[in-house]
Amino acid sequence: MSAPLLEVDALSLRFHGAQGAVHVLDRVGLALAAGETLGLVGESGSGKSVTALALAGLLDGQADAAARRLRFQGLDLLDGGGRPARAAWDTLRGRRIGFVFQSPRRALHPLRTIGDQLQQVLRLHRGLSARAARQAALEWIERVGLPEPERRLRAFAHQLSGGQCQRAMIALALAGEPELLIADEPTTGLDVVTQARVLDLLAGLARERGLATLLITHDLALAAQRCDRIAVMHAGQVVETLPSRHLREGAAHPYTRQLLRATPQSAHTLDALRGVDGRLPDLALVLCLGATGFLTGVITPSRDMLVRAAAPPGAEGRAFGIVSTGFNIGGAVGPMLFGWLLDRGHFSGVFWAAVVFMALTVMLTLLQEHRAARAPRPLSRPAAG
Repeated sequence: MSAPLLEVDALSLRFHGAQGAVHVLDRVGLALAAGETLGLVGESGSGKSVTALALAGLLDGQADAAARRLRFQGLDLLDGGGRPARAAWDTLRGRRIGFVFQSPRRALHPLRTIGDQLQQVLRLHRGLSARAARQAALEWIERVGLPEPERRLRAFAHQLSGGQCQRAMIALALAGEPELLIADEPTTGLDVVTQARVLDLLAGLARERGLATLLITHDLALAAQRCDRIAVMHAGQVVETLPSRHLREGAAHPYTRQLLRATPQSAHTLDALRGVDGRLPDLALVLCLGATGFLTGVITPSRDMLVRAAAPPGAEGRAFGIVSTGFNIGGAVGPMLFGWLLDRGHFSGVFWAAVVFMALTVMLTLLQEHRAARAPRPLSRPAAG
């Protein structure tokens, strides 16, 4: 492999939330060469997406990260204390590092047209004039295969299909002409045909521009087919990295082998499917209380609880519930409690339960504000070695 475009050594991360410090990543190490595609695979909650956010400098103030080495094309992205230097990330993100988010419809601005968003990227990162930016935006719409380019420039995200939103997101990520593309589950929610077209588009553009690509997915078969190498994550650690062609025969870690055994095969019946033994460690149990869940009495599990838990009070996406990474007890506790009371005609019990939950909402919000106001202690820089 040629000299790494991106070097990550001993990256650790924790969030400070209402329940205290939550350790999310533990000494993650990755290397990615120019023009290479690296697949980052693992179960939901293993740390893939938060690793991507860390590598793009998109973590908020409650995230506390440290690393032994973090370099992009030889540029040191750490300050003297081994923590990410925000100023360095600001010069890279969008211009030299592009990001395709997991949910493009939510990532796209709902009140601005696709053309406006593309032109903003082109003017900000490539310094184009308004006229040149519009022409370049039109060219990118055509390049990613969106039909009727002039019409798509004037369209809003809600007027596009899922596949079209993903293509628009890819155009936004690549319009700044980056050298590294981070694609976080780029085919989530798409049908099989659209998935293949989106992945073919990404691969074609990567070859055309010599892009390094970090492809995050939970689909081992997809990663083996589309990537040069595969890094397997479990519980915030990269447990194994190997060439994709050696995935089935060369996997050495027990977790990788269990993932392979749990992958459905066309020749197997449903009875032959085997799950992964055990469960992800419970990093934290977090109470997230909000008005929407209170009114409906529905517990909403969070796939990325750690990011939500670290968000400041009032942040978008907060749900009423008891959620955890790895396993979820909230999805059972809420419906059981309200259902048990209603089935027995205890309407007054439902009322008082709601009062208690509202009181807890206020208490936990105040507690989180208090903890957020306190400056978190930085992680110590890992010793060189």
